[in-house]
Amino acid sequence: MRVFAVALLLLTCTFLASGGPLTGQDPPASVLVVRGGYEWAWASPCDGTGIGCGAALTMHHGFWLAQASDWARDFVSNADIYAAFHAGGQRCASPYFDSGWQHCDSGDLANGYIQNSPFPGTNFHPNWEAFVVRGSGGPVVPEPGTWAMLAAGLGLLAIRLKR
Repeated sequence: MRVFAVALLLLTCTFLASGGPLTGQDPPASVLVVRGGYEWAWASPCDGTGIGCGAALTMHHGFWLAQASDWARDFVSNADIYAAFHAGGQRCASPYFDSGWQHCDSGDLANGYIQNSPFPGTNFHPNWEAFVVRGSGGPVVPEPGTWAMLAAGLGLLAIRLKR
């Protein structure tokens, strides 16, 4: 009986501690918007840093929180953003990035509540919509500093083995 109680307690604690079933998984193409070689995801109905709703986004699979320069590179206005994320229905990836929220607010998006958007009509709101992006903007091969560190480590290893 004691073993059963411990097993039940562990199972309950594990269930309560886990995020949503999709959080951390790579979102499917059906919820992504592709622009200029970058993949965009509507990740949360709240500020991506956790200011508005109290939970920061869970970043994974090479995504980062969209910044003004990302928006300016791939979109031309807030209306363009709205249209892109409503083509063929709402493209909401919130379940993949935020275990606290499983939806996206189209009304907030239409009103310009878009985190880090540089376009006119953007309104600050602690619960503004958060978007993430990934693509060719990040390094896909080791950086030169990484190679230098690898060479230095191998050199030190060779010196150590000679002794």
